[in-house]
This record gives sequence, C-alpha cells and structure tokens, in this order.
Amino acid sequence: MLFFMYANVLFPLKLPPLTYRIPDGMPIDIEGFIVKAPLGRQGAYGVVTEVLGSAPEGLQGLRELDECRGLYAGRSYLSLIRWLSQYYLTAEGLALKACFFDDFIKSAVAEPKRKRRGPRPDACLPCMELPAASGRLAGLMSEISSKLSTNKYSTSLVTLARTSEDARLVSDLFEMQQDMRNVIIAVPEIDRMNRILGCLSAKFGSRVCGLHSRLTPAKRADAVKRILSGESDIVVGTRSAVLAPMQSVSLIIVNQEQSRSYKAQEGLRYNARDVAVMRGYISKSPVILTSVAPSLESVSNCATGKYTFIGSSGRDVSSFDFPDRSGRPVIRIARLTKKSREQSCFSSDTIKKAKDVMKAKEAMLFLINRKGYSLIRCDDCGSTLDCKRCGVPLVFHKAGSAAKCSLCGAEEKAAVSCPECSGFNLAPSGIGLERVKEEIDSICSTRAVVLQKPAGRKKNPDDDIKPDEDEQESEVAAFCVGTAHAVRRIDEGFLNTAVFVSAESMLSMPDFRARERALQEIMQSVELVKPGGTVIIQSYRPDDRFLKAVRSYDLRSFYADELAERMALGYPPYSNIILFSIDAASGSREIERTVDEIATEVCDEYKRGITFYGPVQVASGRGSRMQFFMKARDSVRLHKAAESAVRRLELIKNLRFTVDVDPLKI
Repeated sequence: MLFFMYANVLFPLKLPPLTYRIPDGMPIDIEGFIVKAPLGRQGAYGVVTEVLGSAPEGLQGLRELDECRGLYAGRSYLSLIRWLSQYYLTAEGLALKACFFDDFIKSAVAEPKRKRRGPRPDACLPCMELPAASGRLAGLMSEISSKLSTNKYSTSLVTLARTSEDARLVSDLFEMQQDMRNVIIAVPEIDRMNRILGCLSAKFGSRVCGLHSRLTPAKRADAVKRILSGESDIVVGTRSAVLAPMQSVSLIIVNQEQSRSYKAQEGLRYNARDVAVMRGYISKSPVILTSVAPSLESVSNCATGKYTFIGSSGRDVSSFDFPDRSGRPVIRIARLTKKSREQSCFSSDTIKKAKDVMKAKEAMLFLINRKGYSLIRCDDCGSTLDCKRCGVPLVFHKAGSAAKCSLCGAEEKAAVSCPECSGFNLAPSGIGLERVKEEIDSICSTRAVVLQKPAGRKKNPDDDIKPDEDEQESEVAAFCVGTAHAVRRIDEGFLNTAVFVSAESMLSMPDFRARERALQEIMQSVELVKPGGTVIIQSYRPDDRFLKAVRSYDLRSFYADELAERMALGYPPYSNIILFSIDAASGSREIERTVDEIATEVCDEYKRGITFYGPVQVASGRGSRMQFFMKARDSVRLHKAAESAVRRLELIKNLRFTVDVDPLKI
C-alpha cells in the first residue's frame, strides 16, 4: 500500500493555500520551505505552510511538487502571516506577498543578470554624532534594559522630549546589551532612519541592513537574502521593516509609534506598530515603543496594563511620566479677534515677535496646513465655491488667478460671479500659504520661503524636481512658511520661533482624532525651536482646555480628558472600526442593494454591539467612491461581521473594493 504525504503551499497571490503531493525522494519535513509547484499552465514558487499525513477529504489526483528550495519561514513567521491575513481581512497569499517573498525569490532562485559591485548602500552612510542623553532618559535606561533581560514578551512605551533621543536610546541599548542579536528597528522617516542606520553600520558592519522604499528592487532583494541567511541580524527600516523575514526576533523597537507613516494605505493596509506588537507576542520577545506624543491607543493600553509605561509604576494616566517643560521653548497662546482677521492673518503679538526675530537675524517658521491663498466665499449667500467633480471647496491661488481642487487636481479660472446666487461679491475666505507669505513679506520687508511638498511629486525620490519660485527643497531660509511637511526639513533647534497661524484649522477638522493630531504636530514642532525660544499658537479661543494643557506641557491632563471623551462617545481606542471603500465607477444598483443587505444582516445577526454607518458617496483623487464602516467594542464580533460583508461583495463580478481595518482616516 502506497503512503503519501501532502503539503499546503501558499503562493504570493490572492489565493488560499493549495494542497500538493510530496513526491518520493523529497524530504517531508518541509514546513516553511520554498517549493516550486505547478500552478495553471506554469510552475510557481510558494512556501509550505503545513505538511499533512493525508489528503483533505474530497481531493483526488493532486499534483506533485516540482522541487524544494531552502527555508524561508519558521513557525512563528508563518503564524505572523496567518494573523496578517485574518486581522486585516485579506487573502493569505497577499499577506505573504507583503512579506518580501517575491524579493527573496528574485535573489535566491532567479539567476542574477549581472554582478553588482561596490559597497552596500547602508555601509556608505556617515555615523553622525548623537546628542548626549538627557538626565531623564538616562534615568529610564536601566528600566528599559531590564525589560530586555527577561527574554519574554512585553510591550513598553517610552515618552521622549525630542525625536533625536530615539537614536541615543538605540545606541545606549546596544551598549548596555552588547550580545543583542535579531533586532528590528522601525523608523517612520528615511532621513531619521539613516541617522540610526549609519551609526549602527559603523559599529556592526554587515550585521546591519536597511529596508525602505528608496531601495531598488535588486538592492531590496539583496537585503532580504542577507537577512534570511543570518548575515544581517539587525534590521533598520521604515514601515515594512516589521515584516522582515528574520527567522527569530529578540527585540523590536518602533520609534515615534504615533506616526501616520506606519499605516499602509495601499495593498495590505497594516499598521506597523500593531504588527510589531503582535510579532513580539508571537516570538515571545520584548517590544519598545517610543514617542514625543504617544497615540491614544498606546496610552490606553498602558492604562489597562497591556503595555508598560516606562518610568511609571501605576496605571493611572495622571501618574504617567511625561517630559516636562524644562529646557524646552515657551508656548504662548495669541488671541485672534474677528476684527483682526479682517485686517491681518496675525495677532499684534505675533507681528511684534516677527519684527524682533527679523532684527536679531534669526529664523522663524509659520505653519498653516492649507496650500494656496484662500478659499473663495460669496458674501451675498455665504456659499463657498466647490469643485464640480468632488464637492470640496476650491483653493484660490493668487498667482494665475486659478482655483484648484486639492483632491482631483482640477483647475479653473477664478469665477467672477457666484454659481449659487449669481452675486458678484466673491471674496477670499480663510488663510492659505500664499496669503501668510504675502503678509510676512509686507510686514517684515523680506522674502519668506515657502516649504511644502510639491504637487505631483514623482515616486522615485532620486528624480530631480525643479521647485517653484520661492520654494526651496534643500535650504531653509530665515523666514519660512510651510505645511506640516516643513517640519521634516528643519534641523532641531534651528528656529527662534514657530507660529501656528490657526489653531482652529487643526482642531475643527471633521475627525475625532483632530486634537490628538494637533498635539502631535505641536510637540514635533517644539523640538525645532531652540531652548528659550518661543512657540506661538494663534486662536480665537485662547481659553480652550486643549490649548491650556499644551501651553503648560500638561500631557497628563490632555490624555485623561481625551480618553474620557473617547470612552463617552465610543470611539477608538474604546472601539474598533472597519472601513469599506467601493469603486463607484464599477457600481450599479446591485452594489447599493448588496450594501443594504449587508447592513440589514449586520443589524440582525451581529446586532449586539455593532453599529453600521453609511453607505455614502465620497470624493477622492481617483474619482468618487462609496464608503461604509462598522464600529464595535468587540473586535472578534466585528471581524466576523466584516468577513461576512467581504464574502457578499466578492460575489459581485468585476467589483473593486478595499477593506481598511483600524483606519486612520474616514
């Protein structure tokens, strides 16, 4: 009697694992190994997720595996891939694809086209001098180090006074734990990543490698090969670094865990911070999260005991050890009035400060998160000119007298009359970069530089982009006007003063995370101002509770108030959200009917604790789309309802839709 063994093989495609027979002569202990198997008319490479003693019931005439290559994934890494698929509601094969599988196949299986010469790109990075550890950070290092000595899972949150302390923390940890191996370090921005990568490469050589979007496919494949071979056991990278195919992990560090850069917006829409925590749990290894202004989710997890707040023994937010104001800039709230708004973007205090900074020949930054000059409003009927395609307000650009849509990029000549009432009293409304620059140039008799992310930037970061007049990509002048993007381009301590032109533009956003994001923007900007400098926040409501907490660096009060409000409203972190987006171009009445049926099913079968919102038509840069989302405190119940919704939508032919678990934007 013949006895056969079988293997479930996962391919980097939108497919579940497929079962094949293991041929005679091939080893049977091949879980986690790369194999080549017939798929369609051609063979394809995949990874064995499970070895079976018998074929699944009902399957006959199974095809054999063609060949077996080396080990790709250990048991814990396979568990991570399964979790990614289950939690983010995507095919297991697409989860595998996100984990650098294709890159490894290119380097380990395909014949190289040519040999690459020269040093590794990360070996060429300079080792930059790190700032001395602050007294507070030095005091926390022993507690952080003790977490690593336990060799078991834990997640710890460390709050820092400035982001540059991330590099110092990593360097000191390697000094204190000199035998540390199999470490993953995630950093949200490539420039900050290079600071850490250069210092570690200078000390550990080829043991260190970088993983980030600026690597060419060939260099990325080479990095993955070095990780899997064990040559590189210290991985420093951006979001995708937490998915590095390292066979075993002893420590994961996520720097500035609150960063929105950690949330993928295409493909597998994972949050690198959450993946890092789960990977640490699966691998039984410690995870360290750092931040200058932690996410509400992480602070809440510390309050419930899921995480440890370094420097604090209790779980009460009011006792958490946040950095105080010592050695940091003074934060002032400048009052704006309706009368002053008609005359200027700035309060009298801000104007006086700008003139003083100008005389002292120091640097000053004005922040406003809106491009262009202003919106366009009709004084007769009060309506705002909107994009005909997207329905969002058009932004007036004074140069060229054009009105542009920030979503779809549509551009038209500024209207002479109101399309709603045909009135001729159209006037600028609100504040944009161009208006702020115009006033600064006039008040200080200077030429301020606009710092913003140019529209239509090419994906290849090495492409040359000619900046517009008064825009600088490489130099930062004394007086700058910019969006939040400008913060990334200015060195720590470079500024004398930073001005947030409008607190209301940050706090009035239609987003329950508006105050949390405003705090993070302010705290990141604070470190650009030298000690003894000034941060000015202009507001029509200077007595607002949020502004009072920020002014005194009272982060304990902010988090206590924000968590209480989120709990009362049932928003994250006290609930979970899953967002569905459907391409309206492929839509029909069938889609609307199916969504209505899904809503009814959710309300009937999963009605306990699940709330269904939508569907609604929303505008996007790629055209309109239909959205709906589900919210619940019970994550398991919510995922079951979402899985049912996915199955229903997949029955509609040629329908394109995405599922976003724990979205950062709705």
